[in-house]
Amino acid sequence: MKGERLFTIRNSAIGEFALFLLIVTVSFAVYGRILGHEFLFNWDDSLYVTGNEAVRGLSFPHLKSAFTSFYVGNYAPLHIVSYMLDYMLWGMNPKGYLITNIIIHSCNGYLAYRLFFRLDGRQAVAFLAALIFVLHPVQVESVAWVTERKTLLAMFFSLLTLHAYVSCKYAESGARRRWFLVALIACIAALLSKAVAVVVPLIIVAYDWYDDGQKWEWKEYVNKIPFFLAAIALSVITVVSQRSADSVLPYLSNSPINNVMTMMSVFCRYLGIIFWPTDLAPIYKPPIKTALDMEVLISFMVLAFILITGIYLLHRRKLAGFALTVFLLGLLPVSHIFPLPTLMQDRYLYFPLLGFSLCIVVAITDLAKRQFGENSFKFVMAAFLICSVLLSYNSYKQAGIWRNSETLWAHTVKVVPQSKQAWIMLSTTRHELKDLAGAEDSYLHLLAIAPKDNTGLNGIGTLYGEKGEMEKSLFYLRKAVEVYPNDSGSLVNLGYAAFLHGELKEAMDSFNHALAINPELSTKLLPVINEIASRRGNKP
Repeated sequence: MKGERLFTIRNSAIGEFALFLLIVTVSFAVYGRILGHEFLFNWDDSLYVTGNEAVRGLSFPHLKSAFTSFYVGNYAPLHIVSYMLDYMLWGMNPKGYLITNIIIHSCNGYLAYRLFFRLDGRQAVAFLAALIFVLHPVQVESVAWVTERKTLLAMFFSLLTLHAYVSCKYAESGARRRWFLVALIACIAALLSKAVAVVVPLIIVAYDWYDDGQKWEWKEYVNKIPFFLAAIALSVITVVSQRSADSVLPYLSNSPINNVMTMMSVFCRYLGIIFWPTDLAPIYKPPIKTALDMEVLISFMVLAFILITGIYLLHRRKLAGFALTVFLLGLLPVSHIFPLPTLMQDRYLYFPLLGFSLCIVVAITDLAKRQFGENSFKFVMAAFLICSVLLSYNSYKQAGIWRNSETLWAHTVKVVPQSKQAWIMLSTTRHELKDLAGAEDSYLHLLAIAPKDNTGLNGIGTLYGEKGEMEKSLFYLRKAVEVYPNDSGSLVNLGYAAFLHGELKEAMDSFNHALAINPELSTKLLPVINEIASRRGNKP
């Protein structure tokens, strides 16, 4: 055990505070560059923060809005409340919101360390596992994107839940109820931050099974009922909120089997970016699987191996088995069991990485100890420390791409050049920023991938109109109307372009068609319709 005391810091208030400061310092060293970043105006920040009146100060009407409204198809009231507090401190300065993200992520790192230490008892193992959790590049999205505050908050309250529950198990009878109540309140807070916390009750059950020696005594699990009821209630609200935003989707290719095969390959891709975190992006384009190909077969075999390994470790009463269970449970909410708008995201790994970090450090440490003896401990810890440094470097670089909307999407189209959504985001970003040459190039790339894309056709048609190239403008806008004849937006764009080019009949026809589809456009279109009628010598 002498080697396992490496890096030990005296377990005191001063020692704990020093460790907390160390984790905070490391977090700010790696993620601090985001403090000069901007809000991402076309990637949900405008919907949650800059364009959301409810976050502008802490007041009863704003709190009521947070707890009674859905935002972007999500019900996460504490997420919205956190922005109210930010607004009181920082106004609309993005630096303040990003400082808060780093602080919450640092707190999550420290809480993870404390949880790992309580489970394993080796300070060096717990600390290095927490460092991997804090510094892994897949965490950058959740820290560098203001909108993803909800993931950070959900993890913070989830970790508080687990700490309180562990304390409840070992507290004296008088304090047990208090700790149980703290755990339940923290769990509800996690659920009110993001629905991904629905896995917390399952993690608690897994912990009991691990801690009690794999004994199933049902009376010991009755006290989990309130946690599961809270999770079920939040799940129902989430389904309703997703339906309100038309985000409840069918299975891939309308087939549960295709859904399973696709997610198997996504699972292996997750493992790939965990072990080799390069070419990370906010959008991925995993292939939809409609047949049992080699990638799907390999993915099934990998998952089967991991499940068998987990069962073996659990029955051997190994902490690595419990940690692996936490990793797999963390993936459940994002496994497309209930179809999500996106198949794969870095932020979906924030919860699973909690289990992965502990599993990989404990498993390799224990294996080295069995194979090479006690003296191997310091070499394993040194290897993980070097790994943490490399992860830090990659995270520091990855954080840079989140500087603003243009840098984010310019990077994304390099990583996923066939993603229509990525080219749409880059095109509209450059257009919004009045980079007409860059926007034209991006729109043309988009239309090369998706020749009938509505955003691309309307975007480049409007852009050419702004440049005064009316023939090109009319060409693309006419094509947009040809492809989408009942899209009022396309008809309005064509009407304005035709009006500016002197094609008054075509303009009038386009506006009239748009009004027939959407009469609410009358206020906007009436002045130009009157102008057209005046020029043609007709009454409006």
